[in-house]
Amino acid sequence: MSEIARKYTQSATSRRANTRSYYLPDEQGRPPHEVCKTYFKDTLQICDGKITAVLKKKAPTGTLEPDKRGRHTPHNKPDAISEEYVCNFIKSFPTCVSHYGRAKNGLRKFLSPDLNMAILYRMYKGKCQESNMKPVSLFVFRYIFNTKFNLHFHKIGKDTCQKCDGYKAKIDAHEDGQAKEALITEQELHHRKADAVRNKKMKNIEEAKQSNGTKAVLTFDLQKTLPTPVLSTGIAYYKRQLWTYNLGIHDDVTGIEYMYVWSEDVASQGPQ
Repeated sequence: MSEIARKYTQSATSRRANTRSYYLPDEQGRPPHEVCKTYFKDTLQICDGKITAVLKKKAPTGTLEPDKRGRHTPHNKPDAISEEYVCNFIKSFPTCVSHYGRAKNGLRKFLSPDLNMAILYRMYKGKCQESNMKPVSLFVFRYIFNTKFNLHFHKIGKDTCQKCDGYKAKIDAHEDGQAKEALITEQELHHRKADAVRNKKMKNIEEAKQSNGTKAVLTFDLQKTLPTPVLSTGIAYYKRQLWTYNLGIHDDVTGIEYMYVWSEDVASQGPQ
């Protein structure tokens, strides 16, 4: 840039403080030659705004200032007090461990099955209103919940076979035809083994029915833990609920079922 060569306004002040000159080297890389602005922009495929931005960031030494993008604190980042308040709020809820997969998911804990993210956030905003605190957004609340805690909402439902789920995930993920065929074959073999056990069970039941009471076939299962009592009142979510266990034993010959129910103040749910 240099001083203004000529003015196009009669005013004493002008928006143009300098005259810009544009230079480009030739095809042999020899010293740059002065070119017009249009040729300069078309060659580099840039616009007027890009040129102005570069000149504004040019330091007296001739180098450009470092890029400042991504170096500032996000405007929506919660402060330490708000983040701590959210963490303390989540910690105030009692948790339990899953009855299934304890060895694998020992660190994973579950909240009440009557809770979900929407209910949790609504209760959090109510607490903030009582404490005169500005609540964080639902996005930030969910981010803290997912990154600071290993919590999940306990859902009562049927348990599935771990091997069947594993085969299904692998088959859906594989694109190689031969590998997929091998997995499908293993899955069918697994299903055949399950069918063989089921057929063996039905055969044993028939033998027991013809044994005049000398043989019996019993199946049993310890059901999922049941929160007691089951309440949807908001204050109940903050209380430590009593967990009740139910061991079901079914006589496959007579069709009679026996249920053994006890709570955690009597005994745990282990093999004893």
